Amino acid sequence: MSASTGFIQNYIVNLTATSNVWTVFPNPENFDTLNDMATGAPAGAQYGGLYQLYSLSGGVSLTFTPWRGIFPGPPPATKLTVPAGASALSTTPTGAGGSTDLYVAATGGIYLFPAAGQASGASGIQIIADDSLVDVASLAANVAGNQLSIWGRTDAGVVFYSRCALGSQSDPTAWSAPIPLLTGVDQLATMLDLSTGASVLSSHTSGQQVVKLQQDPVTTQWRQSSILLPTLSIDDVCEFYTTRVAVVDKNQLPLVGQQFTITSTSPCGVYIEDVYMQLSPTIALPAGELGGIGGAIEAFAGDIFKWLEHAIDKVKQFFVQAIGDVTHFFIQIGEKLYHFVMEVIDDVAHGIQFILHAIKVAWDKIVQWVGFIFSWNDIVRTHKVLKSIFKCYIAEAIASIATVKADIQAGFTEVQNVVDTWAGLVPDNNVSAASLSKNNAAPQGSSTPQANYGAQHVKSSGSSAATPYSPAAPGSSVADQLMAALTEAFQSEEHNFKSAYEAIKTQVIDEIHTMTPLEAVKKVVAILFDLLLETVETLTVAIIDILAALAEGVADFLDAPLDIPVLSWLYSKISGGDQLSLLDLACLIAAIPVTIVVKIVSQETPFPDNSFTTSLIDAQSFSDIQALYQNQQTPTLAARAEGLGAQAAPPQAVSNRLAAILDLTGGLAATIGSIGVVVFGALKAETQDSVVFAALYAVSYLPYVAPDITGQIVGGTKATWDVKMNTAVMAVGTIKTFVDVGLCKYQEGVTKGFLQGWKKFSPWGEMIINIVWEAPVIGSLVQNHDEDQDWAGFVGNTGFNAGGWITPGTVYGPEPSKAGFTAAVVGLTGLYGILMPLQGGMLYASLIKEAGGTASSADPE
Repeated sequence: MSASTGFIQNYIVNLTATSNVWTVFPNPENFDTLNDMATGAPAGAQYGGLYQLYSLSGGVSLTFTPWRGIFPGPPPATKLTVPAGASALSTTPTGAGGSTDLYVAATGGIYLFPAAGQASGASGIQIIADDSLVDVASLAANVAGNQLSIWGRTDAGVVFYSRCALGSQSDPTAWSAPIPLLTGVDQLATMLDLSTGASVLSSHTSGQQVVKLQQDPVTTQWRQSSILLPTLSIDDVCEFYTTRVAVVDKNQLPLVGQQFTITSTSPCGVYIEDVYMQLSPTIALPAGELGGIGGAIEAFAGDIFKWLEHAIDKVKQFFVQAIGDVTHFFIQIGEKLYHFVMEVIDDVAHGIQFILHAIKVAWDKIVQWVGFIFSWNDIVRTHKVLKSIFKCYIAEAIASIATVKADIQAGFTEVQNVVDTWAGLVPDNNVSAASLSKNNAAPQGSSTPQANYGAQHVKSSGSSAATPYSPAAPGSSVADQLMAALTEAFQSEEHNFKSAYEAIKTQVIDEIHTMTPLEAVKKVVAILFDLLLETVETLTVAIIDILAALAEGVADFLDAPLDIPVLSWLYSKISGGDQLSLLDLACLIAAIPVTIVVKIVSQETPFPDNSFTTSLIDAQSFSDIQALYQNQQTPTLAARAEGLGAQAAPPQAVSNRLAAILDLTGGLAATIGSIGVVVFGALKAETQDSVVFAALYAVSYLPYVAPDITGQIVGGTKATWDVKMNTAVMAVGTIKTFVDVGLCKYQEGVTKGFLQGWKKFSPWGEMIINIVWEAPVIGSLVQNHDEDQDWAGFVGNTGFNAGGWITPGTVYGPEPSKAGFTAAVVGLTGLYGILMPLQGGMLYASLIKEAGGTASSADPE
């Protein structure tokens, strides 16, 4: 306002001038109140200028004045007819040649002055009529693509919004109803994202509260977030939701190494493998045609549902009507009936949520069911059971390592006969991983984000894990002597082993798509057993002697505290303040899917809060756990007791339900273990001196071999060569994995003695152990090969072993081929992780059927 005249004065700023930068804008007349103004130009105008809504002594004017005229002197102004109660202006360059349409907010509606209809005295077209539009303090109009949107804020702090298809702005029926989106807003800034077409509103409500609203241009749903976030303390929780995407082939097997593109039909920000990305839309927002139905006011689903967040009590009635393939939603808010078409799944989801809220039934029951499925108390109990089983098994393995040599040597006397005759005893039914996966569904719920919650955080946060544990470098005078002898014995055969793993990679794994699993194993047997069987026996015995010398204290690291983002904090919360240990992590991430999936499949928690579960948790030895299950005997597993091969069978069978749940538990844990082995194996290879990655890899091995551990519990102590050999080899493999933790102490060129020799030999030791482990796998198939579950175990366990057969190639192969060997190991590990829960689900179903029950999902009534 000019101090000398008392009238409003505007200025033009010349950004390129060096003097007279500010010059007076030629107002058409004097005024002392400026309500609003906007830049633009009517159609045919020579120069752009200002639209101004102002008043003097109570008289209101609406004018357009160019910034200059064609001739010297004040430029000519155009005076338009002012709508009653006009209070705010906005323009869009949507007229011919970039000329501007003018929008005016007035009492009871929004008026449009088309660019070509702004002659002196012209009146606007009322394009939006609504009694709630009174005292509009600010108005904004924007264009993106084929959409034109109008936002406004009233003096009462209500933010409203409407839109139409570009080109239809003069048609009042083309505009959506001006839906109230927010209340209590002091200031408003608006925009349209030109790259996505998304409507974006930033509003200041009170204090430090700044709210950002962004509307999906496809679904019309609104997402709300806070721009000024408070500082998070250690106990603050940010809630997110996770979508798990599995890339599989037609047989539901993962596509390893397959490149693919992730897009979205609507713009959104997501974390993909912990990398924040903005996904772009794949389809443009259709202009659409909004026609009236039965006198209802046309609106968009997202606008209505956003309004309902603070207007639910104003809903008088609603109904849904399907006309052909189109679903129409009608809702009466106050005295007005609104209508929209439910076009996308988001509309349906919000509609269901609104209906449940409105009728106030069923929702509590659904929440109760979800709480039953994802109950932390049950998950903690499952965790404690797994921890007891794993600790007792480890103690058993360590105690038996000095005596398993006899079982393995006895097994070798049977292996040659089996190798020579097994191929004729087992029919080749052309069963493959693909056919098993295609014909047998994985247990319900095993692929859900909830079941993979722990595993996802391991993948996300594993690289940030830390532990104060520091192992002593393994070795002793006895171990040094044994290592020297083993090295000498191996050197003469190293070239044969190298030829073997290279042949397996090129002749079997690379050509696996042309063979059945049976043909592949026959090929492997021809490569391995005929060439290396006698040597493998000698070296295996030497490995066992070394591990026996180092067994004491080898598992001390399991109780070491672990700090891993999210999971350490979560475990403390759900366990009553306990500190997460390395073993706790393995048990926790396995307990989550076990609890969730078993609940869905069996309609009960896997380990209920009863005396049997308490006894499992308090067990002092592995034989105690076996005895607990054997004391729950029924005769219904007699057939299974006749021979389970690698999964031992008892003289008398345990309860079907307990056995079934334990089989399923082992299979599900194997999937989680396979993820840990892959994730921490890669981190360990990249950072070979890292204690935490070496320890986390070793602890992941326990759920990885869980099917064999649970098989020993359910099966008992059936004394056949293959069962005893499998038990012995698993103990050797477990202790060997734990001894490998100490390899993080190795320093190239510095470390001598045992650790230097073990560093070189360890990959070969992995190959040798897995060669031996294939013998009981074949023995199991010879005894049981009629059911899909038998073949799932055979193919999965062979995949497990095959990863070990080619492990030396990941370390000692030519540099260009190391990546190929590593990718093959990852793929084989993943194959085992897929087939074990598949087998567990089959075993569960067959045992429950045997008992006269059914296995079904636990849906809420």
